[in-house]
Amino acid sequence: MLVVQFLRWAYKVLTGEQRPWQIALGVAIGLAFGLIPFGFLTLAGLLLLLLINVHFGSGLFGLAIGLALGALLDTSLLYPLGQWVIEAGPHGLFLSLATSEVWSLLRLHENTTMGGLVAGIVAAPVVFVLVTIGVKRFRGPVTERFGKSKTLKALSNTFIIRGLRWLLVG
Repeated sequence: MLVVQFLRWAYKVLTGEQRPWQIALGVAIGLAFGLIPFGFLTLAGLLLLLLINVHFGSGLFGLAIGLALGALLDTSLLYPLGQWVIEAGPHGLFLSLATSEVWSLLRLHENTTMGGLVAGIVAAPVVFVLVTIGVKRFRGPVTERFGKSKTLKALSNTFIIRGLRWLLVG
């Protein structure tokens, strides 16, 4: 049943009135902040999704994917990447971030958080471009073909298709 609900949501998003860049930016921001271990920065990402003009559901979807990827890549990629950035960067900066009361809330002095931040900054533009292209490719030819075909309009009124539409789309 969860798969059917996800397919309904995905179909509504892909055929909805949101622009492709709004959907793609939501997924990219959600993924970028999802790669960071859950904390103050993740909450800041959720606040950012609420404040800017993006599709919030796509942002939550990207956040869920980012949290899952972050959990999978925690020790194999994010920790070593963060360790490398912290060791290669200015040592005094990260030391002051760790000892400051306000900046320590961001946990940028931790290896996994810094690795997730860097990975998110690198992955977000790539995800944005790929999702924008995917939404445009889905909407363009697919919706155009379905909207103009007389055969599909006739088939859409059959009992079986109406039942499938009710099951999948709601």
